[in-house]
Formats: sequence, C-alpha cells, structure tokens
Amino acid sequence: MLHWLTTNYPFLYHMSFPRGYHLVSAEQQSIKPYYLSSKELDEEYVVELNSWDSNPLRVTNLEKTMIDMLRYENVTPGLVDEMVDDYLDREDRNLERLETYAKRFKIEKLVEERILSAVQ
Repeated sequence: MLHWLTTNYPFLYHMSFPRGYHLVSAEQQSIKPYYLSSKELDEEYVVELNSWDSNPLRVTNLEKTMIDMLRYENVTPGLVDEMVDDYLDREDRNLERLETYAKRFKIEKLVEERILSAVQ
C-alpha cells in the first residue's frame, strides 16, 4: 500500500517485526503481525517512507515487498496481479535486485513466470 502498488485498502495492516518483539494489542490496532528472522529485516531490505499522515515509517523496499507478496499463499485474489502490473509500469523498479532476492528466497521460478517473462 505504501509503495502504491495497489488500490486495495487493507482492513488489517500486515506488519513485520523481528522475532521476540513484544507487540501489545495488535488486534485492537488492526495489525496482523508477522515475526521474521532479523536476516529478513536487515537494513538492505528497509527504506523509510512517509505514511499518509506524513509520519516516517520503516518498510521493506519495493523489491522485498514484491518478493514477500509472491511468497505468501494467503493473499487476496487479484492483489498480486495488480501489484505485478503496477511494479512493471514503474520507472524506479530494479529487476536486478528483484532477481537477486528471488534467488535468495528461493522463488526464482515464480518471479520468472510472474514478472520477468512480462519484461522480455
């Protein structure tokens, strides 16, 4: 949502936290937490973007966000298709980084089928 890859407005904010992070009242704040290893939240993957209220937020970069959305199976139907289309239309996309991440997270075939084949 913060990368403007979709027009979908979530009922829950899907947020990643380091394993061991103590999140109080996630449900009351409409947060669906995901607890990841610190490797997946390394500075390499993180950028700072402003929220809609102009508050700085640390979020995964564009390519890591695409990888994460492709990796998870329980995604709203059609959402990934919209994200892929929007990603391919962007001038700031980084296909080389996307390929690197795809190999690292072992989804090369999926990225090739869903994204890279559309570019070639």
